Amino acid sequence: MPGTVTVACALPHGFILQVQHKRRIPAPSREDPSRTEEISQPGGKRIVIAGPARNRDPERMMNGTGVLVAGGYALTLGVDKDLWDEFRAQMAEWPPIATGQVFAHERDDHTRGRARDGQHGPSGFEPFDPKNTPDEFKGRNGKSLIEAYEKQ
Repeated sequence: MPGTVTVACALPHGFILQVQHKRRIPAPSREDPSRTEEISQPGGKRIVIAGPARNRDPERMMNGTGVLVAGGYALTLGVDKDLWDEFRAQMAEWPPIATGQVFAHERDDHTRGRARDGQHGPSGFEPFDPKNTPDEFKGRNGKSLIEAYEKQ
């Protein structure tokens, strides 16, 4: 499809792609009754970008309610390129985009290839490893609070 991209997303839950539009609104104060503020509001088209945790049942893939997955990334096909470019420009510093957990390409095979390479950092949604407990889940004695709870 001309003017579209395939978006790859490693966030398990996916996200809503929607651009923000800036506008000025009145924000009067006692000192300045004519004061205004600039705010951002969602506007325009909303597209659900699938995450890899969505249903991957082959039967559901046939009727369009499943999700294509390559290398741990869910692929959302046919996203308007102009909308993606505007979203990406607004969200360039968003960690999933900055770290490569969300990306897009005009050619579907390029998106799939990069997704299969799987070169992205941790998303923060990885499964918890009870044998390697972070410090915030340890008691005063340095032992895992989770292991103590499981023994009860």
